[in-house]
Amino acid sequence: MSNETDPRDWPELQTLRQVLVEDWYRALRPTSYVPASAAEVRAKLAQLVDLALSAMSATPFSPELAQQVGSGLAELHYVRAGALGRTVGLFGSRLLETIPPDQRNHYQPKLVQLLEEMTTGYYRRACQIVLEEQEAIREALVTELRSAENALRQAHEHLEARVEQRTLELAEVNERLRAEIAHREQATLALKQREEQYRYLVENISDVIYSVGTDGTLVYVSPTVTEVLGYEPDAVLNRPFLDFVHIDDQEQVMQGYAKLMSGVVQSNEYRVRTKGGTYCWMRTSSRPVFQGDRVTGTTGLLIDIHEQKVAEIALRESEERWRSLVENAPDLIMTLNREGRITFLNRVQEGAENSVESLLGTEVTQYLLPEYVEPARLAIQSVFDTGERTLVEAALRSSSGALHWYSAQLGPVRRGERTVAVMVVARDVTERRRIAEMKDNLIRDVSHELRTPLAKAQMSLELLLELLDKEYISRERASRAGQMAFRSTERLLRTVEGILDLSALEAGEGLYAIEAIRPEELVDEVVRDMQPLATTKDLVLATSVASDLPPVWGEWDKLRRVLTNLVDNAIKFTDEGDIVITAQARGEVVEFAVRDPGQGILPENLDRIFERFYQEKIRFQGAGVGLAICKAIVEAHHGRIWAESAGRGCGATLRFTVPATSEEPEP
Repeated sequence: MSNETDPRDWPELQTLRQVLVEDWYRALRPTSYVPASAAEVRAKLAQLVDLALSAMSATPFSPELAQQVGSGLAELHYVRAGALGRTVGLFGSRLLETIPPDQRNHYQPKLVQLLEEMTTGYYRRACQIVLEEQEAIREALVTELRSAENALRQAHEHLEARVEQRTLELAEVNERLRAEIAHREQATLALKQREEQYRYLVENISDVIYSVGTDGTLVYVSPTVTEVLGYEPDAVLNRPFLDFVHIDDQEQVMQGYAKLMSGVVQSNEYRVRTKGGTYCWMRTSSRPVFQGDRVTGTTGLLIDIHEQKVAEIALRESEERWRSLVENAPDLIMTLNREGRITFLNRVQEGAENSVESLLGTEVTQYLLPEYVEPARLAIQSVFDTGERTLVEAALRSSSGALHWYSAQLGPVRRGERTVAVMVVARDVTERRRIAEMKDNLIRDVSHELRTPLAKAQMSLELLLELLDKEYISRERASRAGQMAFRSTERLLRTVEGILDLSALEAGEGLYAIEAIRPEELVDEVVRDMQPLATTKDLVLATSVASDLPPVWGEWDKLRRVLTNLVDNAIKFTDEGDIVITAQARGEVVEFAVRDPGQGILPENLDRIFERFYQEKIRFQGAGVGLAICKAIVEAHHGRIWAESAGRGCGATLRFTVPATSEEPEP
């Protein structure tokens, strides 16, 4: 919504009104010929000030009211050089100073139009006054001449009787005639002086005054065109004004000219060609010229705004480039005031429920975990106090409950020598910290997985060596030591092979014997192999496989390894109940699933369990690469794998898909 207020409601109006009246009175006093007292003149000026403010506040703008102000000023002046500038200029400068800063964009164009209309009204009324004075002089002269003629006629009729009296009367008439002639010559001289004054104003104004005929050609250009554009006035007269308009602006100018010819006042901005061939930004204020009800042309004022326009364009382009860089930056960029409230934010975190608008004005620390609030406040205060950059790391939880880490660089935003805000560039380092944590876990888990079987193998070999040193060797003890060393070495080999297999699969290697496979045969084989392991825990492996499933396209050993690994995990984390293996068609894929009633998975770990070396709860032996290998195999088959669980103690279902095929398996 617009926030403009009526000028008559401005707080400084009464002071402005009194100052304007007094300034105008001092400007009028040396040129006024009105037979009135100072109080009466001031009262008249106060009325004109109120009328000017009413014209400015009118919506739409009222040229008639503004012209009445100029007409009233003309009635209080002798028409002489400088009179208009001392009054209209005073009014414009005083009112411009009084316009509130937040209103200037709205009222400054109205003020320019108000001054133009006041000038028009002034000149129009001044011309009328001159003509009225001239007409009065002429009528007085005619009257006197007629009186003289009558007197002469009467003198001739009474010539003989009143010779002496007639002579005296003729002398008096001649004296009066000489006085009237002298007065007429003085009036003519004054009129000429006023005409010269008007011409001086037109020819020496800093802007270009021009007139355009109905055919679009220039019929008048003030001499200032030489200073502004470099042309001599005669070089541009009788030429179409479009010859001097930039080709990209001509359509806009023609639209404005069409409105002028329909009687509508226009203001426009476009580029005009100079004599040197360059283009200069100009602002025009044009109005139609009427003869009766018919528009006979247009007249206007051409104002040089090139430097201002070039600066505006450069500023806009700079702002657009800056905004584009900031809005498309991968980091979060914000500015904070001294209270730590957000005054600018380029975007919100992906997937966040809040919008940028809802975050503006809020304290940035309210989104941090409690232990990072005070360090963040101290860092913000430090930038304001010292003006130096600083770096902080902080954590926050998103609306979904996920933990995010940010590394934020804080720097000062200066205005002169003073720091007025803090700019924050925050980079999400959650993945970096997660990778670092995963690396630490990898080193720990792999070291553990390698050290434990190596230690057992070492102990077994030491026992064998000890037995060999004795004269009598217990075959049973030697066999147990050898088996322990063998199992430890086998476990160590499985760990190393799992890591190597995962690396090969993630590098795009490992699928060789691609063929059509029946899902039911794959499920049956895995259940047969895993049933003994399930029996040791008194668990039941149940299946639910549709009879009309299409074959899938893949490598038998790799898909068997995926399904076996999922069933093995289900057995590990289930203490009682049935584990169900299913397969069903889902459009162009076949979906396999392993559902167990075991320990379940926390919601925030449903995706993480497929990361390499990740174990939600270290309870069983293994390097934590089993599910990562499953994911790599499924994705190599152009399928998808995921986990579902309502939480701890609610069991879990692991699903994966494999593309179906119309080919039949080989017998």
